[in-house]
Amino acid sequence: NYELSDKGEDSEAEEPDRSHKHVPEWSKNWLALLEKQAGTDPDTIFGGKVPRVDLDAIFLDEDYLRVHKDKPKRRRGSSGEWQQDRLSRAEVLEYKKKMGQTEKWTIGK
Repeated sequence: NYELSDKGEDSEAEEPDRSHKHVPEWSKNWLALLEKQAGTDPDTIFGGKVPRVDLDAIFLDEDYLRVHKDKPKRRRGSSGEWQQDRLSRAEVLEYKKKMGQTEKWTIGK
């Protein structure tokens, strides 16, 4: 494992010897690979719709029983209704254009 956090300039901690660690091939050219995909529209990879999350299907009654907790009895209020806050198609397209995400993802790109 590699430590990802930056050490402060005043840190006197010695860097461990990592010369024996395997370096994955893709990581040797990661910046160029990142730049190459910067113009890719993420919706062409992941899709543009976020599925509805059913918390009752995720957190089953058995899960609460196993940890000796009571299932919350809250009813979803208006805060769970996001229909009015959705971005318009024009806003989404404007953002993609501004970010330069106009290319479709293709396999082997």
